[in-house]
Amino acid sequence: MITKSLKYLFFEILLLLIVSFVQAQIPDFSQSHTNLIYSNPAFAGIYNCPHAYTSYRTKYASIAGGYSTNFISFDMYMSAIKSDIGAYVIHDIQNSIFYSTLFQGIYAKEFQLRKKLFLKTALAGGVVQTKIQTQHLVFSDMLHPFSDDFEQTKEEFFDKNKWYFPIEPAFLVYSDNFFCGITIKNLQAKQREKNIENSSLQRVYSLYGGTEFSTTKAFTKRYLVTMHPYVNVTLSEMFSYTQFGMIAQKGRVQFGGGYRQNLPFDAESFEVFVGFFEKKFKFAYNCDISINSYIKNNCNSHEISLSYEFDCIAKRKKYEAVKAPLF
Repeated sequence: MITKSLKYLFFEILLLLIVSFVQAQIPDFSQSHTNLIYSNPAFAGIYNCPHAYTSYRTKYASIAGGYSTNFISFDMYMSAIKSDIGAYVIHDIQNSIFYSTLFQGIYAKEFQLRKKLFLKTALAGGVVQTKIQTQHLVFSDMLHPFSDDFEQTKEEFFDKNKWYFPIEPAFLVYSDNFFCGITIKNLQAKQREKNIENSSLQRVYSLYGGTEFSTTKAFTKRYLVTMHPYVNVTLSEMFSYTQFGMIAQKGRVQFGGGYRQNLPFDAESFEVFVGFFEKKFKFAYNCDISINSYIKNNCNSHEISLSYEFDCIAKRKKYEAVKAPLF
C-alpha cells in the first residue's frame, strides 16, 4: 500500500510540475504551411475570396488522455473598408487536465511597395480561457497508506478559471513567388482577475517564410511539378523549435515532408505530408515521426485539415496573391 501511495504522490508532483509550465504554453501545428492564419495573422484575406479552414491535431495518442487541438478559422476581404478581416478559435486539451480556449479576431491591411511586391500588416486580439480539471488530479491529502480509497481533497486553488486578453501584431512581405513574415504572439496578455496576482502568457516570436519553383516550363504542364519549400522558426522562453520542409505538387495531389528540431531539448521529428485539392475544397494529412522520443511510437502525432474557398463577394484589384501550398 505504501508503495502504491508513493507512486501516486510521485505522479502528483509530476503533474503539478507540468501544470505550472503548461499554463504559459500555446498550441502549435505541424501544418504551418496550410494553417496560414495561425502561422501569421497577416495572411488573412490573402485568398481574396472568403475562406474557411479547420484542423484537428492529436499528439501522443498512446498516452491516457493525450493531447488534442481543434482549430477553425474564417477570413475574407471587405471592400467597404478596403481591408481584410478574420477570426479563429482554438480549443486545446493537454492530458485531459489542462484546457484552454482561444478566440481571436484579426484586422489586416495591404500596401503595395512595388508592382509585384506587397506588404501586409495585421493586428490580432482576443480572449483566452484556461482551466485545470481537478477530477483528473491526485493530491497528497487524498492518499492513505493503508487504503486503496481516495479521500476528498481540500485543495481549492486549481478550480478557478483564468482569463487572458492577448494582442498579436504581424507583418508579411510577399510577391507572386515568395513570402516571409514575423508575428509576436501574446505581446500583451495580462490576466484579468480580482484578488489574484497578475500573470501573463509567455511571449512567442514566430518567423515564417517560403517560396515556389517548378521543375519545368508552363508549356509542358503534363510533367509540371511545383515545389514549395518553407521554414518556420518559433522562439519563446518555454519552448523553441525550427521547422523546415518541402511540399511537391503534381496535378491535384501534394506530398512531401519536413524536419523539426526542438530547442534546447534534444527532440527531433520528421513530418510526412499528403494533400488533395479541387478548385475550392482542400484536404491534407500529416504524421510526425519522433526520432529520439521517450515515448516509443513510430507515428505519435497526427494532423488533418480541411479548407473551403467561397465565391467572391467583392474582389479587390491587385497583382496576384502569394503562392503557397494549398493556396
